[in-house]
Amino acid sequence: MGYAQKWYPLGTGLGALNVPAVYALAEDTTAGYIYAGGSFTNAGPDSVFNIARWNGTVWDTMAKGFNDVVNALAVYKGRLYAGGNFTHSGNRALNYIAVWNDSTWDTLTTGLNGIVYALAVHNGLLYVGGDFTTAGGVSAKHIAVWTDSTWDSVGTGFSDDVYALGVYDNLLYAGGEFTNAGATAVSNIAYWSGGVWNALGAGVIGYVNAIDSFNGSLYAGGNFTSAGGAPASYIASWNGSVWDTVGQGTSSDVYALASYKGFLYVGGGFANAESNTVNNIASLDGAHWDSLTSGTSSAVFAFAPARGLYVGGSFLLAGGDTVNCVALWDTGFVSTTGIANIANMPEDINVYPNPSNGVFKLQITNYEPGITNTIEVYNMLGEKVYIKKSVIRNSQFVIDLSGQSAGVYLLRVSNESGAMTKKLIIN
Repeated sequence: MGYAQKWYPLGTGLGALNVPAVYALAEDTTAGYIYAGGSFTNAGPDSVFNIARWNGTVWDTMAKGFNDVVNALAVYKGRLYAGGNFTHSGNRALNYIAVWNDSTWDTLTTGLNGIVYALAVHNGLLYVGGDFTTAGGVSAKHIAVWTDSTWDSVGTGFSDDVYALGVYDNLLYAGGEFTNAGATAVSNIAYWSGGVWNALGAGVIGYVNAIDSFNGSLYAGGNFTSAGGAPASYIASWNGSVWDTVGQGTSSDVYALASYKGFLYVGGGFANAESNTVNNIASLDGAHWDSLTSGTSSAVFAFAPARGLYVGGSFLLAGGDTVNCVALWDTGFVSTTGIANIANMPEDINVYPNPSNGVFKLQITNYEPGITNTIEVYNMLGEKVYIKKSVIRNSQFVIDLSGQSAGVYLLRVSNESGAMTKKLIIN
């Protein structure tokens, strides 16, 4: 049977506007939702305003959304935070940042006085980067920290915009298009330690759009041609003391980075990585670049590693198939082929009660007696929490997950003919 890596759409995707795009993605690991923010006005048949929620089956609206672009999303202390160019949700003033309270968007005191480009959670705090100089009335030059009730500055801040925030070796890193942190020269990337911002050697020449850690090093991607004083083509790595190239890099801008299941995924507006044609997205195993089938038809701006890798951008096609700005790259966990004589789901595979307290009944109609089925359940980290092989003789099977935590899980039923999946929810 095997696991084929391929692209999957999320419903009919997101669209409308002349050039729709997804700029930010985030996962709620408890509820199992994927959030998408950007510049779009439709999610499937529904009108939305620059933000929507994928519940595993369909897109959900989120109140009145926002009046302008969403650039960044993060889940902090179980709540979704959004930042961007927006100033309102409907008639409610928000000032560039907001928190979702399950039915409406709320303010964070008086918000900010300029655009938010990046959000990151570190050591129990929410860090915000962008093009602003005050947060909640407090002076905060292009970076601020939210403590769940109040705003504060992060040292002297920066001389210009912050586009990316990330964590490496338990330290906060900021990247963007700035030359100084107070009196310290930092050249577009810096880390916070000892109550001050510190340079990473000679930094990069250009600007940084994305930061992530992978295989014990920090990776930075953006629009730059030099890192640490040496040539670097749009991507480079930092091992804590020196910069290094990442092969021949990419042929143009890098906008997104994500470490997931042994690979670093790189997204942007490039045609090639090294000598490989990759079309806006590629994977790196530490030494070799590879394509994700035929890539995407336009730029990739965002990743969300979850049960597979969620990818957002301005593309209409992924792997040659229509997906409309957002897609799931299946790294071998998701499967949607048929199973024995079962025609489809959910009509022929029924799980009830669902949601439940952890005990589910699996009912299969049109089943073929005597066929051995493998029944597996995975959590949202892709970890297998249940497996049982059974010859289903009476079309019904009990799955006991009462020892598992509340949340969303994926049921997989397979045999020699294929496999199918279904979402389970434990209250």
